[in-house]
Amino acid sequence: GFAGGNRRERARARAEAALRAARQWEQAALLHDARRICGKVLHHWRRFAAVTAPAEREQAQAALRREKIAGLVQRLQAHPGMRRSGDGDDDASTVVPLSPVTTVATAPAPATPERPSPAPGRARARRSPFSAQVKKMEERAAKRKAAREEMERRVRERQAQRAAEEERRRLAAETKRTAERRLQAAEEKAALDYEQERQRSLRMAARLHRQRSLLLHHGFAPWVRYVRLRRRQQQTAATFRYDALLAKTFRQWAENKRKNEWRRECIADGYYSVSLKRRGMRALKRRLRTLESRASAVTALVAFNRKTKAWRGAQLGAKRSALVLREKRRRVAQLSRRGTLKGTLENWTETIEREHVRARLRARRDQKWGQVRAWLGESEGGRRHDEYDDDDDQNEPPSPTTFSQKYRLREGLGTGIRRSRELQRLRESGESLAAAATAAEEEEQRRALRDRRPEAASIKKSTLHDLWKKLERDFTEL
Repeated sequence: GFAGGNRRERARARAEAALRAARQWEQAALLHDARRICGKVLHHWRRFAAVTAPAEREQAQAALRREKIAGLVQRLQAHPGMRRSGDGDDDASTVVPLSPVTTVATAPAPATPERPSPAPGRARARRSPFSAQVKKMEERAAKRKAAREEMERRVRERQAQRAAEEERRRLAAETKRTAERRLQAAEEKAALDYEQERQRSLRMAARLHRQRSLLLHHGFAPWVRYVRLRRRQQQTAATFRYDALLAKTFRQWAENKRKNEWRRECIADGYYSVSLKRRGMRALKRRLRTLESRASAVTALVAFNRKTKAWRGAQLGAKRSALVLREKRRRVAQLSRRGTLKGTLENWTETIEREHVRARLRARRDQKWGQVRAWLGESEGGRRHDEYDDDDDQNEPPSPTTFSQKYRLREGLGTGIRRSRELQRLRESGESLAAAATAAEEEEQRRALRDRRPEAASIKKSTLHDLWKKLERDFTEL
């Protein structure tokens, strides 16, 4: 059923395509006929225009001349210096110019009383100026009359020209109307011919369409379609198994392809999500390591600053203690007049100062050893801070506070002076050692800050805490 429906659709599509092609051919034929008729009409019109063009041009020129003359006459009639002539010999419609420039108004002579006639000679001499004026007036009147006659002659000539121009214009208008009637008749005939030709072509196209539709729908075409349908059905029956197998194979291949694409997309999505998570975790770890390193560096720097401040405070306290002791010694020296007591006090003061120097050196040594152990990261085979402290206590020289030394302190002034000199030398050596240690420490600190050595930033908080506690204990003992 599906194959039969497809065949019917294809047959219908072919029939519609054939009808569209027939309509297109019919429209093309009609358009060709219309163009041919329009070409013929245009050709005849061009020939007619070529024949009638000279006569129309002359008529147009004559009409233009007549219009110009009529306009000139109208302007002359409307001029305020023109008037109608009232003489009997002229026509009533004749226009006579009466310009205010050339017209002279003459008034009647004034009335004078009668007097006795003078002598003839005197009268002639008295009338001579008046007669000259009258003569001039007569000459001017003659000139005005001649000018008026000339103007009348010109007006008559213009009127004659205007009449001739109107006659020519009338003839031209008549010729133009005749040509227009002929052109209109030719156009009507051409339109009638075009309409007759169009109707003929339409009737022919309708007849061809009817014949073709009869052949397609009721003639030989149905038998042709039937034969093609039977042939197609036989071919489909012969290749049905192959087509079914091919369609099944294609459907299975399309399903497998869709599953493979879905599986690949799932794998790609998972890999992308995992890569995003790993990337974020790596970035987080890098950030944490950076923050930890910065925190360690800041902690080490803060601890170092605290130790430096504590060391400076200890130095300042030692100096203050020394000043206090000197002040006490001065007071005791002032109060005590005895040399033995003075020597004993000096020896005791020097001994205390030497003990302070040794305590400072021991604290400085412990601090330096703690820093070295922190920098080395306990690379000495895992020895502890307590072991170093025990070794330091064992290798420490004997304390000057023994019994023999106490006995010597009770000796005379010479022994006190000798011990004071030894204490002075020890003090100088201790101060030089402390200065050298301080300079070395400052140099190491500057080098560590300049090079940003990793061992300087890897000091643990517990080690720093232990060093700080030991430093506080040493200062407490001092």
